[in-house]
Amino acid sequence: MTAKLEGKQEPQCVELERALVGCFLCDREQLETLAPTLSSDDFHDPAARMVFEVCQTLNAQSKLCDIRTVADVLRVSGKLELIGGGQTLVYM
Repeated sequence: MTAKLEGKQEPQCVELERALVGCFLCDREQLETLAPTLSSDDFHDPAARMVFEVCQTLNAQSKLCDIRTVADVLRVSGKLELIGGGQTLVYM
């Protein structure tokens, strides 16, 4: 999905990226529909990127991608604080 723009910065909106990932946390159908068209490189926000990657992994394993599960995966991997903690997930 990422299109390289010659000599220009790619458009980015952290709020939109986080809102999109937030949709995935609330609605598995959206994740299954949209995730195949996206890659982690499409996310400029590191927090949104990490959460998206966890959601992709959980979905591939047929596991639920919700706030609690994603928080647990990030906590175990030592990345929860890197995204700003659990409150960042809640605000997505």
